[in-house]
Amino acid sequence: MGYGITSVEDVPSIDLSDAIDMDMEPKVRRVQTELGTEEMVTNVWEFEEGDAMVHHYHDEQEELYYVIDGEFRLKVGDTGDTEEHTVEEGDVFAFSPDVGRGYVCVSEEGTMLTVGAPNVMDIDPEKYTPFDEA
Repeated sequence: MGYGITSVEDVPSIDLSDAIDMDMEPKVRRVQTELGTEEMVTNVWEFEEGDAMVHHYHDEQEELYYVIDGEFRLKVGDTGDTEEHTVEEGDVFAFSPDVGRGYVCVSEEGTMLTVGAPNVMDIDPEKYTPFDEA
């Protein structure tokens, strides 16, 4: 990879529904494509109030999240047995692959940077649970 520099605003938003069988409203900017990262998934997610990431698990990928702006409610743990946490601008949190996680934007707008490693698509759509049902 060497190195990469980009402005998030220069990275186009894409529709992930072609790649991930998930009904989601947030916009995602695939920063990794612009930067050429090979070992990690790097995205900037843009949410409006009520937009949610489904509750999900990974097989291999650790994930780190940084809240750029806004406020989010997290559900962490196994479906049906989750803890709720509120995170806001400046907060950082991370998950090992086997920990269930999902979140919803509770502010007017919100933006999150996510970094996952290794760079694999390892989410099983059969393990998705809508945020409100997790």
